[in-house]
Amino acid sequence: MKFFPLEKESSVPLYVQMADIIKKNIDEGHLLPNNPLPSESQLMKVYNTSRITIRNALLRLEYSGDIFKVHGRGSFVSVKKITDLISPSTSWRSLMEDQGYDVSYELIEFGEVWPNDGVKRELQIYGDEKVKKIKRLKKIHQDTIGLDLFFMPISICKFFKENYLKKHSIFDFLNSSQDTRITRIESQIRSAAIEDGDAETMNVDYSNTVLIRGFVAFNSKEEPVLSGKVMYLSQYAVVNVKMDINQENSTCSIVDVPGIKFNEMLKFNGEKDSKIRN
Repeated sequence: MKFFPLEKESSVPLYVQMADIIKKNIDEGHLLPNNPLPSESQLMKVYNTSRITIRNALLRLEYSGDIFKVHGRGSFVSVKKITDLISPSTSWRSLMEDQGYDVSYELIEFGEVWPNDGVKRELQIYGDEKVKKIKRLKKIHQDTIGLDLFFMPISICKFFKENYLKKHSIFDFLNSSQDTRITRIESQIRSAAIEDGDAETMNVDYSNTVLIRGFVAFNSKEEPVLSGKVMYLSQYAVVNVKMDINQENSTCSIVDVPGIKFNEMLKFNGEKDSKIRN
């Protein structure tokens, strides 16, 4: 990192200047994706400023998505993120493959389960009826970047095979038939601490946060054909929302897309850490 000077007589707050200095280092390539930033103590010593100034600068950069923090390890430069828009007729896999990425899935769970009340409500199930549960890791160039958890009416996926789910998009499967073609998606987006079971499944540290998009997909008859959630490690994902007020019933188009340099992901995200809880 190049330690460009602070202008202490400037009307610009010191924490804003500090954030701008770090951002300049990132933009000019002096700080590379997934590399650590200097410690708070080091920055305090170099710039002869308070810890609160440094922390406010880092918080500003974290909010803007330029850096991310890992508990007990410090702050790191975020990978560059891709943002784009998709429609219900375009799968995430197709979007990624069109941009040259090698997409794969690792199937964790595939079977019939009794749905909880939330899944019943989303799939409009009113009696005793099992659903198909699909849980799988999302991978780019063999690096785990997310997790799918889907529920479907059994009648829709009775011809599903496990090998299909390891290689193909469920959206593409649904859109291959007129009866199940997706015409509308309702989504809710939130950021959360990763749950213990998901951290273990994804083989990451429990300090990670995730970006979660819960959704229900409907066909042209307004029947729900798929519900569930897509989860991404938050440092590699972005949500882009576009609204068109010129359309009478305007809705948001939402996408979560991983970052570019997956082969440079932090090594500790792919290793069993001795500090991970049992």
